[in-house]
Amino acid sequence: MSELTLQIKGMTCAACATRIEKGLNRMDGVQQAIVNFALETARVESPSNLNETAIIERIQKLGYDATVERTDNADEIQAEREAEIRRQKWKFCASALLSFPLLWTMIAHFQLD
Repeated sequence: MSELTLQIKGMTCAACATRIEKGLNRMDGVQQAIVNFALETARVESPSNLNETAIIERIQKLGYDATVERTDNADEIQAEREAEIRRQKWKFCASALLSFPLLWTMIAHFQLD
């Protein structure tokens, strides 16, 4: 049995993961495909050797980016995930700061008697 682990980018919700999973499971030669939205990974199992290129092309046809996850680039993947977390934290802080004036004007309209 052959197993392939892929790193998938571009998923925004659980429906995206389900769409990819269904698309991969419909491919000839794929016994089982499991997509993890939280980890942005897909594990594809097949009784014979898998054609990595065909699987990646299928995922790209569905509208997502995919790369084969190898053990030698695990540090690089972890660094990308940490960079994405930093970007998301920055966006959250900027959003909170910019929404504060709106919140302040809403509170100022309340008259406490």
